[in-house]
Amino acid sequence: MIHYSKNLKKWIASFVIAVFCLQMNLMSYPQREDDIVKQFQKAKNMFLSGEYLDSKKRIEMIIDIIDGKRVEMKTILGKCYLLLGAIFERENNLQLAEENYRKAREIYETMFLEDVELMDLPIYQKIVKGEGLSLSAEAGKIEQVVVKRKKKFPWLLVAGGVVVAVGVTVFLLLNKKKSHYDTDVLGIQWIDIPKGEFRMGDNFNDGEGAIDEQPVHTVYLDAYKMSKYEVTFQQYDTFCESTGRNKPNDNRFGRGDHPVIYVTWDDARAFCDWLSRETGKNIHLPTEAQWEKAARGTDRRKYPWGNTTLSCDLANYEPCVKHTMPVGSYPGGVSPYGVYDMAGNVYEWCYDWYDAGYYSISPKNNPTGPSTGGVHVCRGGGYLSYAEKLRCCNRTSYPTPNSPDIHVHLGFRICWD
Repeated sequence: MIHYSKNLKKWIASFVIAVFCLQMNLMSYPQREDDIVKQFQKAKNMFLSGEYLDSKKRIEMIIDIIDGKRVEMKTILGKCYLLLGAIFERENNLQLAEENYRKAREIYETMFLEDVELMDLPIYQKIVKGEGLSLSAEAGKIEQVVVKRKKKFPWLLVAGGVVVAVGVTVFLLLNKKKSHYDTDVLGIQWIDIPKGEFRMGDNFNDGEGAIDEQPVHTVYLDAYKMSKYEVTFQQYDTFCESTGRNKPNDNRFGRGDHPVIYVTWDDARAFCDWLSRETGKNIHLPTEAQWEKAARGTDRRKYPWGNTTLSCDLANYEPCVKHTMPVGSYPGGVSPYGVYDMAGNVYEWCYDWYDAGYYSISPKNNPTGPSTGGVHVCRGGGYLSYAEKLRCCNRTSYPTPNSPDIHVHLGFRICWD
């Protein structure tokens, strides 16, 4: 009986000491301001990587710790509400987005929030200006009435115009020269992706996948060409110089053969339209199905290189260099068709609107995504992304049109049918 009593006393004493140590640890971390700042930075990086749920959990933890307790941390608190509002806005939960933005505004009115890249978000802008929000209102439609007038049709003039147009067209075709901006001049190399079927979606069902990667379904695609590398700053800068657009910021990562960043979906689409006009080719952003087939082939692989464990020798992602690398820097991570950097480096815009339930209604042949939507699909993960985002079947989305300031890890590659 004495033996058991001594053991019980030792166990109780150990338990009390452990609880005391745990309590002291909780009180000290992350209560310190520098720890709070680090936690907020991690949450912001998760947001930029499209990991909204993890970012939300971390932000809510920070708010619970400092809300109403530390006056000197009100600047971080304002940033937390701002980021939480941005997360809800990405999730199209505009009511909660507005609620958190208003909390940020209350702090913003009394002190300046430094180093906040998200202050140009549409809903927050209106709140700062004190404008009312109509979250469910639709834009009005302007109907133009065409007044028809009876005129005598100038058959002779039209016939003469047709003859002239045909003559000019024949002359131009016979004397056509290679465009100054042909794809070869821009240094774009093309990879042939053959026609045929593949299984699209999460073929592994190992817990890393998301519900929007299901159901796995068979897709048939006609043959097409995919750019071997992501579009670079050098190529995009040529487009900007030709069209008079402002060149995007490279965030001091480097221009030249680094993948272009800070481009919206509209910017990427404008590049494709410009190159199509200059070359006479049908150049466009890849559809989501075209992107996934070029990345994984037809053997249901997890990553472009296969099913081997992810490492910094195969792709540029979160544990590695923390910035973009020149295209083609990871030959070990090439896809089965020979396409580079389809995992990591930068996220890549796709043509499709994003719909989490689209796979259940997707047509088998050459799907192009929903006809309308609020956000567009991004694929492949970036240098800030964790491993699960680099899987061939992973789906991410970003709103467009939008300010490019949050697109520090967004680029694109192109297709040619």
